[in-house]
Amino acid sequence: MSWNMELKAVIATALTGLLAYFKIIAVPILVLFVFMILDYITGISAAWVKCELSSAADIRGIIKKVMHFALIAVGIGADWVVNFGLSAIDVPFEYRYLLGLFITVWLIINELLSILENIGEINGNAYPEFLKKLLSHIKSAMDKSTEDGDEKD
Repeated sequence: MSWNMELKAVIATALTGLLAYFKIIAVPILVLFVFMILDYITGISAAWVKCELSSAADIRGIIKKVMHFALIAVGIGADWVVNFGLSAIDVPFEYRYLLGLFITVWLIINELLSILENIGEINGNAYPEFLKKLLSHIKSAMDKSTEDGDEKD
């Protein structure tokens, strides 16, 4: 077996193991990854159209995307702490990746909004406005659902 085939086998095994471990959150993370790539491409395209292409901005964008995954890891870690704590006091809790999944969906919505903004900059705001309103409404509802119940609107 060649070195290239061995590397592919190791990567495939590692990804399969991660997918099996994360189960329900694996697909949303993959969707987020795809939208991150699309956002990066549309962002670079928009910067090129506006003649504002900058390697420093590119690097900031990549670091920001990596930090999104760190944020998901924090959510998954918090999920583990909650599940461990509740199981220690014999309280059943079936939602293994609740916070990690919530964060991932929130980030997907942010990426979609950013893609729409980038497309708008490239095409002169020629995109379906209802889609931006819908995504903004969903994001707002997610943010509002996590606010403290004592706050008044």
